[in-house]
Amino acid sequence: MVFGYISPGNEEKLSIGNCEMAKVIFILIVLIGAVLADIVIPDRLDWADFQKYDICNPVVAAQCFSDMDSNHDKIVTKAERDAYYSKNNARIEALNQAMYDSDFKTADSNGDGYVSPAEMDAYGKSLDIIVDSAFENYVNSLDADNDGRLSKTEFVNFEKGWPSANLRFDFDN
Repeated sequence: MVFGYISPGNEEKLSIGNCEMAKVIFILIVLIGAVLADIVIPDRLDWADFQKYDICNPVVAAQCFSDMDSNHDKIVTKAERDAYYSKNNARIEALNQAMYDSDFKTADSNGDGYVSPAEMDAYGKSLDIIVDSAFENYVNSLDADNDGRLSKTEFVNFEKGWPSANLRFDFDN
């Protein structure tokens, strides 16, 4: 799958089929979010309720329940869920930070602590991103200090924002 960027206001660059698919995906995400927002999960869950409320992926639900049930009383309380999520969120953030550090080192090919436009184009191409004027405009919009290059913080903002900014899909590949 090839990804690219459509800046706001340039949606006409999407083909009709891709545009319709993007709309369908967006609507599904909104509907799923709305359904999930209406679900009130009880403060105490036994194994049956844990499965009923689909707290974890069914493939790993038993291990997830065991991991959350810190006092091993076969009940997962809201406090135990919150502690589990907090611990996992910290672990995920550490993994993300390690990925950002590694990706920044890759993109900053000359090691000067900044990613130049040429380095960013090369980095984008290495990820099969369509490097065009829309991509370059997006990257330029992240250059908060307007020095013509991306600092590590600006680069991390690229990585955090790219999936949500990426609206052009090539469903044929």
